[in-house]
Amino acid sequence: MTIYCPTCNRSSDECRFIGSFCEFCAASKLKMDVPDFAKISQCRFCERLKIKGEYVDMDMDSLGRALKYALNIPDRKVDIDKYANGMAYIHVHKETESADAGVAMRIRVRVIHATCRRCFRMSAGYYQGVVQLRGNRMKIERVKEQMKRYLEKREEFISKEEKQTNGIDLYVSSKQAANSFFMDFKMKPEKSFRLYGMRRGMKVYRNTYSLHL
Repeated sequence: MTIYCPTCNRSSDECRFIGSFCEFCAASKLKMDVPDFAKISQCRFCERLKIKGEYVDMDMDSLGRALKYALNIPDRKVDIDKYANGMAYIHVHKETESADAGVAMRIRVRVIHATCRRCFRMSAGYYQGVVQLRGNRMKIERVKEQMKRYLEKREEFISKEEKQTNGIDLYVSSKQAANSFFMDFKMKPEKSFRLYGMRRGMKVYRNTYSLHL
């Protein structure tokens, strides 16, 4: 049965229909519903994008998700063709029961620079514990790199490294992550605790882990 678009009166014999509208009017309506300007937040140091309160590595996929969130179009999909000089060339798609409507757009993007929690703590030299590695130099370097990768995957870091006569001291941002590292790698360092101060009426301790390799 032939149907007609209520907007332009094209028939289903002439073109594809998406729902009750022809593909041309459906695309035009889709474009009208999408703003031509968006603001996204990015860490000024690590350049990760902030999406729904979480910082993620920047790539075309995460940029598309950031723009979708900034444009307030949760029921659409956004694909990035190109991003340069504050302009994003995108395809916006909306799936319906009968077909997928899509339209190409160019939108202006304003980047709001902020500082993510990890970079803020790194710049401040924040640490909760000191890992003292002593012994064989090659083993020390291997454990240091393992710990560095382990912490980064958990949004933690080594804020400072100090060379010692027979090894190195690593200042780590999280006691919990350090404890998990030694447990997962089946290492048993000697532990000690030092009172650092008070926070909200509670004593705050910094841990020291001593490991001979």
